[in-house]
Amino acid sequence: MYGVSKEQDWRFLEGRSLQQVCIGLYDVQLGFDGDVRISVNLDSEIHPFVIQSPEGSESVANTSDATYCALIRLLGRTVTAAEAQEPDELRLAFENGALLSLFDASKNYESFTITAPGITIVV
Repeated sequence: MYGVSKEQDWRFLEGRSLQQVCIGLYDVQLGFDGDVRISVNLDSEIHPFVIQSPEGSESVANTSDATYCALIRLLGRTVTAAEAQEPDELRLAFENGALLSLFDASKNYESFTITAPGITIVV
């Protein structure tokens, strides 16, 4: 809805370890250490995220077990890089080589929200 800005300093995500994956009917919550949280809206016709495994295979966001398993395999992994790919992608690289790309998937609705101490970013 609002786009992903390269002007935003995304480094606050680097060094954060994924501690929790909560799966709901319409959203996925990713809880990182340091009180950092990403809430991804699944109520979109366009897939809001893509997970690329270290081996290079991709799994898109949907309600399949494979997608949820790919997210769960990121538990305990640390973000090594966070980079905006304007206008609509935020890419998180994990220490095991996996990539999580979050997309601004809707023109009308929020696609994801990131909160951290003193920071709220709505995309």
